[in-house]
Parts: sequence; structure tokens; C-alpha cells
Amino acid sequence: MPDYKVTFKSNVKLGQDLYRTGEEATVSEEVFESIKDLKVIESKFEQIEKAPKTVEEMTVTELKKYAKDNGIDLGEAKKQKEILEAIQAAENNDDSSNGEGNQTPPEE
Repeated sequence: MPDYKVTFKSNVKLGQDLYRTGEEATVSEEVFESIKDLKVIESKFEQIEKAPKTVEEMTVTELKKYAKDNGIDLGEAKKQKEILEAIQAAENNDDSSNGEGNQTPPEE
């Protein structure tokens, strides 16, 4: 999901943040979609692609979704640290079982 760099053309309060006319800010896609038709931002804006999160940066919910999407059994793991360890162990097993961990680059 991308973020958007926008310039406000009127004073706006988003949550706890106050933005003044002419200020630039980076907002999430969800916020952008909610304000784009309100005529509070300039028509020129920049879409910013975010780098995907690493598993170490993910929340418990994101880790569980990641595990489900990648067919990783979490067993009895419930806490973030336990879930992260289960995912890392499963990925390390995948790397070593298919030989990825010991490959050398091909000769040119």
C-alpha cells in the first residue's frame, strides 16, 4: 500500500495532527482516500512506494497473516517473539532443505 506526499491548501486536523495551508505531509493511502475529494489538498501529489516490512518489523496480526499466506505452522506460538521464532525456523528449514543456504554463484 503506497503513501502519498501531499500539500494542504487549507488548515486541516487529521486525528491529533494539525496541518496548515501550504504544509506538506506524507499520509497513508487510507487517509489520502478519505481527504482527496474534500478539496483540502493540492491537486498535485506524489505517490510514494513503501518498502515491504521485514518479519522483524511486523505486528502479531501481520505475522499471523504472513505465516498463513506462506503455509507456516505456528504450532502453539501466541506471543510476537514466539511467532517470529517459528517463522524464522520454518524459513531457515526451507532454505537448507532446498539447498539455497549453501549455493555459490555460478561461474561466468
